[in-house]
Amino acid sequence: MSKALTQHPSIQGERLNQGMSKAADIRIGISGWRYKGWRGTSYPDDLPQRKELEFASTHLNSIELNGSFYSLQRPESFARWHEETPASFVFSTKGSQWIVVRVRMNNSVSWSR
Repeated sequence: MSKALTQHPSIQGERLNQGMSKAADIRIGISGWRYKGWRGTSYPDDLPQRKELEFASTHLNSIELNGSFYSLQRPESFARWHEETPASFVFSTKGSQWIVVRVRMNNSVSWSR
């Protein structure tokens, strides 16, 4: 921890060591990676579409999988995405629309305890 941060009055003394053995792991990402409007702006004009995930994963450390909201994804797709991204890269899988929207709107499931 930096000297300036450890001298801040709100974290001095014993509070500094209580439950703070590791810094937070913050992920910065985007929701999906294939958007026509990003070609030539976020992605280089000459980048093949099949390379968009690989390119995005060199600039961010997380991407949300929007496709999982609309349909089940094939295991082969997950394997390919894994191969196209760095080992430390994290995917956030969006819940199925059937669970997230349809069941909830029909009041078929209680979301509270």
